[in-house]
Amino acid sequence: MSIGTIYIVGAGPGSADLLTIRGLRAIRKADILICDSLLPKTFLDDLGVSLKTKRIEWLANENSRHSQDEINKLMLNMARQGKNVARIKTGDPHVFGRGMEELIFLLKNKVPCEVIPGLTVATAGPCLTDLPLTQREQSPSFAVVTARCAGGKLNGSFPKADSLVVFMGVSVLDKVVDNLINDGWPENCPAALLERIDMPWQNQVKGSLNNIADLAQDASMQSPAILIVGKAAEDNKLSPNRPRILFTGLDPSNFRTMGTILHWPAVKVIRDKKECERLPKIVEQLRNRYFGYAIFTSKISVRIFFEALKDSGYDSRVFHSAKVISCGQGTAMLLEENGIVANHIPGGMGSEAILNNTE
Repeated sequence: MSIGTIYIVGAGPGSADLLTIRGLRAIRKADILICDSLLPKTFLDDLGVSLKTKRIEWLANENSRHSQDEINKLMLNMARQGKNVARIKTGDPHVFGRGMEELIFLLKNKVPCEVIPGLTVATAGPCLTDLPLTQREQSPSFAVVTARCAGGKLNGSFPKADSLVVFMGVSVLDKVVDNLINDGWPENCPAALLERIDMPWQNQVKGSLNNIADLAQDASMQSPAILIVGKAAEDNKLSPNRPRILFTGLDPSNFRTMGTILHWPAVKVIRDKKECERLPKIVEQLRNRYFGYAIFTSKISVRIFFEALKDSGYDSRVFHSAKVISCGQGTAMLLEENGIVANHIPGGMGSEAILNNTE
């Protein structure tokens, strides 16, 4: 039996649409997906990849956590069974992601592997919250550091830069602040704590070194989070024109131009198993010209339909005789990614707008 390939994939800060194309291709090729516990549970669904033929391993749950040795052995065993594996990590594998440890282990065991970079939260977090790490003539440098070293030991050495990004410091935030002040950072130095950036339940607080720990405690901030200290955390005067917005729906992508989004979903989609079982027949009817129109009302409807389409062994050619209506630009874009250009995108909302496009 030939040995399988391991893809160590950086998934970015949390949203599936920030995954690289190379990473997406590796996930599509993989038989087994080994996912970090920090990834949102909706991450795989949002990729639009059919998961029915894939085995999925989440690395932690409420009752257990995997050690690095256990993860290494899991990858090796699967590769020796001839399986292609995507080891999906948040952020970038080589930025506090233990990617090198896994790469060395796999190479020592002669397992073919590839490391695929991801967008690290060290740069994505500040960017997504309008905290520029560099600005011309103001802040030409930034540094990234961990608050804790191997074994949980507190890091007492911080680099010098205009802005500092500190990983893994929430549980020891008061000690990190003390170390920074003792290292020469002013007590009134601007500071911001960013929690779960680009994930559901995102949160953030801004202040200065002398009060950021208290602000974080008042806001019940938890890991995963990063601390931003220095020029990048200064007040950028954008608030009147770029407000912070609480979004309680499922997909905030259509609203990001309005301001900084805090995504706190108040709804959850659960598939109706019985209705989904009808999809293969509907695919056959569409292929046999039974329908004159196909109306997609959301991105979720697109994902579910195209999963059924692939499972039935067909592709976008089944729409050869049907006009396609997409309710919204986001839905239309996802249709286009699946090979379909919508005939109509209603300008209004609701059923009336759809009917106006079917006459």
